[in-house]
Amino acid sequence: MIEGLIPANGSTPTSLILSAGATYNDTVYIQLPVGSESTPASALDGGTTLAINAGYHVFVTKNPTTGDVKPLWSLSAVNPMMPPGYTQRRIIGGFLTDASGNIRKGLWRGDGSFDLSIGLPWIMSLNVSETPYGNPFGLYTLPVPQGLKIKARVTVVAWDTGDAGSPGFYVILKDPDTGPVSGTNIDNSASFIKPAGFNINYPLDVWTDSAGQIFIGSHDGASPVWQHKMVHVYALGFTHPRTENV
Repeated sequence: MIEGLIPANGSTPTSLILSAGATYNDTVYIQLPVGSESTPASALDGGTTLAINAGYHVFVTKNPTTGDVKPLWSLSAVNPMMPPGYTQRRIIGGFLTDASGNIRKGLWRGDGSFDLSIGLPWIMSLNVSETPYGNPFGLYTLPVPQGLKIKARVTVVAWDTGDAGSPGFYVILKDPDTGPVSGTNIDNSASFIKPAGFNINYPLDVWTDSAGQIFIGSHDGASPVWQHKMVHVYALGFTHPRTENV
């Protein structure tokens, strides 16, 4: 159970506000009665500078002796370095940093979802042309906090750069933990279809593995296969599993 405890961008590029709220860590009650604004110096579990282009997890931590509660930021989802005397914690969200080590702006919600104010443009450009049945079918890392399975929110632009008639093809974005896709059943795993003669911009949510990775591939069923299939992937945000007791 989590009530409140919703992050928001702070008054400086590297600070984060956490709204007042309360949660349970198994049977331990942790309450932050007044919203607070934290900086790397006060909340980071190691050092005083945020890593660049990274994903952090946000915790509330409690010192059971004093009853004090404070936010904690860590690259680790499961083994953050706790402040002295603080032995209780609950993970309540995450955030991303940019190339300058600033916290990316966006909107956090109580369900764990986070929408970037400005999507990350063209985080990958892939030539997904293939040999029959979906090769290459690659593993790619998305900009999300790592260490837990995260539901990433992306937009995929798919088009054909040179085959006659701009033929249609299947595009697959897939959680690696559900197993590989290969052989003649690859079309059954399609996330969407780029129609013949048109380009397409398709938003979707896809689960990553704990390393922030997804499978991306394509298939067109043609023989010989089309050789100019392209996709661009843009990151729009993610949903953190804060409502699960992780």
